[in-house]
Amino acid sequence: VGDGAAAIRVAKETVLAAAMLDVEMPGADGYSVCRALRCLPGNQSLPIVMITGRDEPRSIERAFEAGATDFIGKPVNWSLLPHRLRYMMRNAAMTRALERREAENRALIESIPYRVHLCEASGVVLRDLNRQSTQDSQPASHSRQVADMVPAADAPRVHAALLSTAQDGLLRDVEYTSQSA
Repeated sequence: VGDGAAAIRVAKETVLAAAMLDVEMPGADGYSVCRALRCLPGNQSLPIVMITGRDEPRSIERAFEAGATDFIGKPVNWSLLPHRLRYMMRNAAMTRALERREAENRALIESIPYRVHLCEASGVVLRDLNRQSTQDSQPASHSRQVADMVPAADAPRVHAALLSTAQDGLLRDVEYTSQSA
């Protein structure tokens, strides 16, 4: 396309596989177009290559801050460019697959009727993972322990199960009767 505004217009109407932007474009510079592309739905993992004759470190930093995937200086090595684009598109496809898997995992975790926590082997609760547990979770500034959430008599068994799972990766069930709040 001929300018930055046209690039944004095309991106709104078309699903892009990749974008190549010159830093110096009529109307809007490549940095602002890159930021605008990143804000469009579905473009969070779009491979965006910034091309420029500027080779000072600040230009490169600005490109990555704007959301560029890669930065290519002029003159462009046209024989190398297809390989770089193929690599970036492969990485973008893997990122999209991870994002889909994350969404599936999030939906699964949120549908579990029990409390789900992410914990260190030491018993420190890092995060409450599902909605049910976040409704009554303590502020993030308070460091919670798994031992604080189970009856005192059961805490050693729960802690031992955490340590064992951290060591061998096997799932373990530890049943106990929840303490009243």
